[in-house]
Amino acid sequence: MKLNIYFACVVLCASSHVAARQPDWAKIYQQASPSVVSIYALHQPNIPANQQTQFNTATSSYGSGFFIDQDGYILTNAHVIANASQILIRLNSKQQQIAQLVGQDRLSDLAVLKVNMTVQPLRVAKSPSVKVGQAVATIGNPLGLEQSMTTGIISAPQRDGVGEFSFPLLQSNLLLNVGYSGGPLINLQGQVIGINTQSMYSAQGAIGVSFAIPIQPALQIAAQLKQQGRISHAYLGAAFQTDPLTQQVSISAIAPDSPAEKSGLQVGDIFLKCNHQTVTSESQIKNWLYSTMSKQQVELLILRQQHQINVSIMLSEQPVD
Repeated sequence: MKLNIYFACVVLCASSHVAARQPDWAKIYQQASPSVVSIYALHQPNIPANQQTQFNTATSSYGSGFFIDQDGYILTNAHVIANASQILIRLNSKQQQIAQLVGQDRLSDLAVLKVNMTVQPLRVAKSPSVKVGQAVATIGNPLGLEQSMTTGIISAPQRDGVGEFSFPLLQSNLLLNVGYSGGPLINLQGQVIGINTQSMYSAQGAIGVSFAIPIQPALQIAAQLKQQGRISHAYLGAAFQTDPLTQQVSISAIAPDSPAEKSGLQVGDIFLKCNHQTVTSESQIKNWLYSTMSKQQVELLILRQQHQINVSIMLSEQPVD
């Protein structure tokens, strides 16, 4: 009998310990949801800017966003509001307002919107440390179902080589359907650590491979968009590829009348150094271009047919699509 009582005590204590370690998602949702907005981007011409329009999933695209300061600035994805004639945001309180597009940047897939209201911004994680297995959540507008929440874990804290991004992204196993784009990736403290930007799909829908832009570079880009409305990126005019055996990065294509063509670069040239720094990956070159000002002289060391060649290039500004 004493053994049974002791065993029951162990089970109850262990259960209590496990329960104590479970995230309080309800509390996290309560804290974060007032700072998250549903976004509807109407694609109809000749709509007066201040005219309230009926938004629905048939006449508009939709996504998510979140407040980054108390003055009504919203961070979202550029693809969520691309080519919109009017943008509406809706809060968890169902309050809604037409938003002004402050600026957008296609390369980073970020955009900043503005509404005329005083709001509660989402708290930003001060520590940049993100670990595999760390619990995360997001709140958004999947399939037009506003203020939905889903949870998961970090699958990789620095996933390189995703799309055109010049910096590593956060990978998670969140099942992010269409409409979660632009929403916040949130930690257990209810703080934003990233902004959802991409998710992989099968014929049946999301498969649990999703990516988010880390919040610190996202906020740096947002600050520039708030000040200038756009970001001026350096342009080389060359596409790259990596040899799977040697891991050397070479030029796979060159755009006509680009700085790459004017400087004499050729398809097949292998990058050895950029501004005297050894090249080890495509993402390093992309990051170098992303962080370099346009109309700047740069030095390359390339390998062409077993000969090392120094090339000076004056970068131009990234063309607008």
